[in-house]
Amino acid sequence: MSRIGRVSIISLGFPIETPDAQQWLKTERRTWVWVGQYADKPAVFKLYRHREPWHTLRCAITRYRVEREDRAMRHLSAHGVACSEPLGWARGHCAEHGFYELLIMGLAPRSVDLQTLIGKGYRPDVTALFTLARAMHDAGVCSQVLCSRNILVVDPERTPSFMLIDFPRARIFPSSVVGTRMANHDLAMLVEDLTGQGIEPSPSQISCYGMTRNEALAIKAAAANRRGGKIARRLIDVESRFHHLLAYLRFKTRVGETHQRE
Repeated sequence: MSRIGRVSIISLGFPIETPDAQQWLKTERRTWVWVGQYADKPAVFKLYRHREPWHTLRCAITRYRVEREDRAMRHLSAHGVACSEPLGWARGHCAEHGFYELLIMGLAPRSVDLQTLIGKGYRPDVTALFTLARAMHDAGVCSQVLCSRNILVVDPERTPSFMLIDFPRARIFPSSVVGTRMANHDLAMLVEDLTGQGIEPSPSQISCYGMTRNEALAIKAAAANRRGGKIARRLIDVESRFHHLLAYLRFKTRVGETHQRE
């Protein structure tokens, strides 16, 4: 299996046990996020710490979490969807972090996450968010964590634009996922999150995704009835994995039939 985007820990220029952080964004037991330098450019580092050995073994056979995030960003960037710039990923083990995974992304200048801005009274026109979600789904990616904390607002004081970040549960499908349950789950999650923070999207704004008013109303109803919690997230993830497998099996079958005809 090719490991696209993997970089050497030595190339970081600092010991992973003591990161050379210019600014700390998160310091939890299992997750550290900081701003620093990588290859002479500003970068954001996300370190998943104390990963379970069984998880590390499974990912060695399939793909690591940071590897999946890196692939999702590369895929979206190739399709012209505004998202974080992937700079690479790494994995390893040390006494300080145990089994760890590291994701490196380019730092977007003059940007703040949407959740923080809303908390400070910022009230953006969220129409563009649904256009951005449509572009992501057209590219064959479902996020499963589409909410304000995973959306950056670039240059909010002048010409604000939105950018997607953080893809820990993203799935890449071989074709567009528009109209699927996974895509509608992303939209319902976004509507629920915005509504909970006092910015309730209107049906006309949601319709900018490329759907009818009745479909937009159905998304609002799904958002109102959406169940949160770890169990609900797990069920959605299992369903996404199942549809992901079916989509690739159908894709492989079509490719095989095409080769036979030729």
